[in-house]
Amino acid sequence: MLPCRFAVRTVVPPFAVAAIALFAACQQTPAPSTSATAISAADEAAVRAEFDSTLVWFRTRAFDRWTNLWTEDAVFQPANAKTALGRAAMLAWANAFPPLENIEFTNVNVHGSGDVAYATSDYTLKIKGMPADTGKQIVVLRRQADGTWRCVAGAFNSDLPLPGPAPMQAGAKKS
Repeated sequence: MLPCRFAVRTVVPPFAVAAIALFAACQQTPAPSTSATAISAADEAAVRAEFDSTLVWFRTRAFDRWTNLWTEDAVFQPANAKTALGRAAMLAWANAFPPLENIEFTNVNVHGSGDVAYATSDYTLKIKGMPADTGKQIVVLRRQADGTWRCVAGAFNSDLPLPGPAPMQAGAKKS
């Protein structure tokens, strides 16, 4: 070993430590559970019914009914907006949503095991006076004590690119 005055000190950036920890955590295999089984066809149908209900509640602006598909402490991450934590915040977000001409979900896929499921879909959204939007969403659901499925987390985002910067005015100086 070199004397202290000649020792080389290596500094590892904090993001590298976090990345290594995340990678290591992802490599750990959880112990097999004997109680976790793939969700049944009936469970899958119940989750798909929540997607169908969402379409009805958004088309009719019955957002209080839509928020009842979620747990009280749900986390909802809408596109281009802050996270809505809980039903009350979700209801406020939905009530501010502009009037729709149409909303559709396609390519709905449901997967799960035991009391947890996740579902993904594509969407088409037409807000009045705006061009149609397409995107995707993911929702995580948990089976409740009464056997019903409730959303605990969800997020959606658009497939459309962000608008580019406004064209520069003639004679304007670049900064």
